[in-house]
Amino acid sequence: MFALGGAVSLVLREKTAYVYRDSKFLLAIDSSRASSDSHSTEQANSSTQATIHDGVLLPELYRSLTV
Repeated sequence: MFALGGAVSLVLREKTAYVYRDSKFLLAIDSSRASSDSHSTEQANSSTQATIHDGVLLPELYRSLTV
């Protein structure tokens, strides 16, 4: 999670492709793996990441676009 503000919010939303300039935080969700991880471990990690993205981030994204 990265805190935003300062110079980020000084540029108008419509001036760049980055339209979330009024957001307070940027959340990045990623995963890593070891070469020794089993296929089922890789699948579980991917599934968890997709669940967070689809269940938490997408609804919030759609809400923010309709406000």
